[in-house]
Amino acid sequence: MAIVKADAAQGPATGWYIDTKSYLAKRQVRHQWLRLYRAYYAGDPYSDPRRWRSLLGYPEEVQPPRVQVNFARLVVERPMGWVLGGLREVKVRAERPEEGEFAEKFFRQAVAPLLEELHVELAVSGDALLVLRLPEEAGGLPRLELIPALHFDVEPGEGGPRMVRITYQSRRGGKLYEHREELMAGSGVRYRPRRVEPETVGLIFRRSGRPQVAERVPYPAGFVPFIHLRNRPRPDRIYGTSDLRDLIRLIDDFNLKLSERSRYLSRTLTPLIKNVNGQVVGGGPSPDGVISVVGEQVELDYLRPGVDPASAGEHLRMLRQLISELSGAALMEPSELSSIGALSGFALSLLMHPIERLTARKRGLIFEQGAMGAVLMAVEFGRLSGALPGPPGAPLPQIEFSFEPMPGGERS
Repeated sequence: MAIVKADAAQGPATGWYIDTKSYLAKRQVRHQWLRLYRAYYAGDPYSDPRRWRSLLGYPEEVQPPRVQVNFARLVVERPMGWVLGGLREVKVRAERPEEGEFAEKFFRQAVAPLLEELHVELAVSGDALLVLRLPEEAGGLPRLELIPALHFDVEPGEGGPRMVRITYQSRRGGKLYEHREELMAGSGVRYRPRRVEPETVGLIFRRSGRPQVAERVPYPAGFVPFIHLRNRPRPDRIYGTSDLRDLIRLIDDFNLKLSERSRYLSRTLTPLIKNVNGQVVGGGPSPDGVISVVGEQVELDYLRPGVDPASAGEHLRMLRQLISELSGAALMEPSELSSIGALSGFALSLLMHPIERLTARKRGLIFEQGAMGAVLMAVEFGRLSGALPGPPGAPLPQIEFSFEPMPGGERS
C-alpha cells in the first residue's frame, strides 16, 4: 500500500475534542507534569525551582535540596528485572503455519527490542502509543514505533480512541517547526510542517495558518493501526497514571532531610569555634590551622548544631519504607536482608507479595495488552493487505508468554 500525496488545499477534520479550549488547557497542565516526571527520572527535578514549587504547591521559602537520591529511577528500573527478565518462552499457536512464523518473527524483530523502553515510558509517563507503520516494501514486515506520552493526544470515543494525533517539534535554520500526524481506523494523515513560535517554551505555541495535508496513508478499511496503553487506568480518565505521581513528594521530603543531615555532618566535621573574652591574633587561623587568642579568662568552645542525627536517620528510614511500600519496588537495605535469615516458602512469599503484585500488573500491561496486541495487530494487517493467506475474521493466533517462577511464588 503506497502513501498517497494529497492536495495541499485539503485541511484537517474539524470538531475534535482535543482541539477545544477546555482540552488544550488540560493538555498544558498534563505536559507540565509529564516533564516533571521525566525530570525526576533523569535525576534533575530541581533545575527549575520555580516550576518545581509551583506544580507541587510548595511555598516560596522552600529551597530545593542540595543532596538527592534518585529514587524515581530506582522505583522505575528495579522491577524491570522481574517484569522483563523472567520471560522464558513465547509460544504461538496458529491454524496456518505462515501466520505462526509471521507472529514469531514480528515479536522477535519488532516488539522485543521495544520492551524496556515501553516499560520505562509507561512507568514514568503513564501512557504509551504503539503505532504500526507500513512495510517499506511489498510483502515486508511492518514496523512498530513507540510514541512517548509527550508526543500524542487521544480523541476519545465509545469503546476506545477515535483518533490519535502525534506531534513533535524540530529546528531548521534556527526556526521551530511542528510536525503533525493523525491516525484513525482505515487511514492516516500527515501534515506539512508548520512554523511555530513558543509563547511558553515547550508548552504553548502560536501557530501560523491552518495545517495543510501533505500525504495520506491508506491503511486497510476499518483497520486501527495503533494501541494506546495506559498505566494504572481510571475509567473516567483518557490517560493513565505515572508510577511517580504518589511518590515525588515523599522523594522530596527524603532529599530535603538528607540535605539537612549532610549539613549537620559538615558542621560536625568542620566545627565552628566560639571565642569568649579573647582577641584572635592575626584575625583568624594560621596557614597550619592554629588559632591564637589572647586575653584574660579566655574560653574557647564549639558551636554545635541543634539537629539530632539519630532522629533524622530514623525519619529517612521511615520515608524509604513508605516509598518502598507505595511503589512495590522492595527497596530493602542489605542490613535488613541479613537480619531476616533463612525463610520458609510461605514467609518468602509474604515478603515478595508487593513485588509479585506489581510484576503481575506490569506483565499484563506490557505483554498481554502491548506485545500480544501489537503482534495480533500486525497479523490482522497482513491478512487485510494480502501478505498473509488467512481470511479476515478468521481466528487469530494464540500467544502465550511463560516466565520463570519468582522466589517463593508459583510459575506464571
